Amino acid sequence: MSRALADYNAAIRLKPMEGEFYISRAKVYWAMGDMNRALADFKEVIRLNPTDAGPYRIRANWYYDKGDYKRAIADYTEATRYDPNDAVHAYILRGNVYADVYKDYDRAIADYSEAMRLDPTEVGAYAMRAHAYRAKGDNDRADADFSEMKRRTPARP
Repeated sequence: MSRALADYNAAIRLKPMEGEFYISRAKVYWAMGDMNRALADFKEVIRLNPTDAGPYRIRANWYYDKGDYKRAIADYTEATRYDPNDAVHAYILRGNVYADVYKDYDRAIADYSEAMRLDPTEVGAYAMRAHAYRAKGDNDRADADFSEMKRRTPARP
């Protein structure tokens, strides 16, 4: 990993405005367990391009791993604002925080539903919403979502 880190440092020296280098270096820091440096790189890439949804979602994952759920939700929320394709995943991930951490199944269901509205082929949203409905005791809606998930899942050869 030290060679990768050296390469990304060199790339950043050559092109300090290239956000992808910061993201890549942040991932190396993350893998090395140096979360403070990873966070600094996420902040820099967001400063360079504040409307790029990807870094918000990635940083939200980092916050989630650290147990900083409020910041994770804030970054997932930011990610939903900028890229409709990335927003699907951000809604699902934010819904997971609401469901798994806060047991706020209504907010989770709203997020999963929005992900499904944006991309009806995203079968993971059906599964997660079904689990949230089940946790609320709404087995009929849970069963309907599981059935819809199965119907939308491509058949395996």
